[in-house]
Amino acid sequence: MSGRYDAHIGDDVILDAVFTLAGSPHDVEIDHVELVNDSLSTIATIPGAQVVRISTGHYRVTFAAVPESGQLCDHWLYYPVPGSALETLVLSVFVTPVEGASPEVAPEDPTVPDIGLEHVCKVTHRFLNASGFAQKGVYVRFRPIIHTEDATPQGTIAHDSDSVSDDNGNFVMYLVRNTRGTLAIAGVGLVREVTVPDVGNCDLYDLVASTQDLFEVQNLDDFINLPRDS
Repeated sequence: MSGRYDAHIGDDVILDAVFTLAGSPHDVEIDHVELVNDSLSTIATIPGAQVVRISTGHYRVTFAAVPESGQLCDHWLYYPVPGSALETLVLSVFVTPVEGASPEVAPEDPTVPDIGLEHVCKVTHRFLNASGFAQKGVYVRFRPIIHTEDATPQGTIAHDSDSVSDDNGNFVMYLVRNTRGTLAIAGVGLVREVTVPDVGNCDLYDLVASTQDLFEVQNLDDFINLPRDS
């Protein structure tokens, strides 16, 4: 069984969702849960009767042997309270290809990008396991946030970029400079929205160090006191 960000294609994928009301866990009625791919096609559907309640407001489903890889979405359709309208909670799950599968860009010696090295940043890193050995097969994907106004003389980005670490744990990916997008590292559970720096080289973790986890609970320490009517 695999978690939300370290599943491999063909694995059983376990997905949790937590529902709250006024900041506290709150039980809802789950109608069904859908697993949807990039093309918005439904891969699988689990009826509400098969959703497991873990605790107040906390529910879990298992999608068996997921047949597709990439950034998938799980759509939880539910009734917040009895008699209310059906609502949808959308979450995401990152499913990697089978370990050892050929990535779009080979990490050992990526070909020089068509637009030339002066327009890209070479992102590198080395992955190890907890025992200090090189970790092969760590999958990283960069999904650009595409806006028409972002088109450059070199062209418009129209697809993701991904790569995996090699036998020595080394990872290499070329990314177009100044491009903004979502970077996900499978197996580490790290997802960040980043902007590719306007430099020739950078480390993968330097790229994400100054950004914020998209799924991290935020502290709203700074707020504005608005005047009240007396």
